[in-house]
Amino acid sequence: VTDEYSDIARVTGIDGIYRKSICHALNQKAVAKKYAHDIGKKYEDLNLIVCHIDGGITIMAHHLGKMVDGNDGGGGEGPFTPTRMGNMAISDVINYLWDKPKSEMLNLCSCTGGLSNYFHTSNSDIIHLKKEQGDPKATLVWDAMIYQVCKAIGSMSCVLEGRVDGIVLTGGLLRFSDVSEQIKQRCGWIAPIAIYQ
Repeated sequence: VTDEYSDIARVTGIDGIYRKSICHALNQKAVAKKYAHDIGKKYEDLNLIVCHIDGGITIMAHHLGKMVDGNDGGGGEGPFTPTRMGNMAISDVINYLWDKPKSEMLNLCSCTGGLSNYFHTSNSDIIHLKKEQGDPKATLVWDAMIYQVCKAIGSMSCVLEGRVDGIVLTGGLLRFSDVSEQIKQRCGWIAPIAIYQ
């Protein structure tokens, strides 16, 4: 983990609680630098949106060599994932978790939320096979996860004021071609998309 957030990205609606930079930092930086090299530019000269898409999903805005904003993937912020519950309305979180032990709440943030909560497994191969076989629940939930990834990419494009040199995708879920296809369909207008597996 590394923290390069801008001050404005840290502020929450509660005084004394600040957003944290918890992401796949090594992978984020490595693929960003690889992309810069591949297009013949310096990482420090680019604005990139880098998406690590696997059991955890982190989507970060890289501004001139620094990760200035993104989602706290370790804390469950952002899109839901195979194991994390992702963003929900605070009132829904309170109503659902109010009487549950702290350990169960924390597990939903990082282990038993997301696809795991819907299908009682976080094995993406099993869940994606259900989608391929036409299971309506698997199709809806899988596509909703990718839809939320696309929304997060859009929000990071606003952080970068629309000046995005590339969207870089990495992570194990890219072994399923529909993941990158849906991201290209929804986000390809923002910037060129590159994939590193």
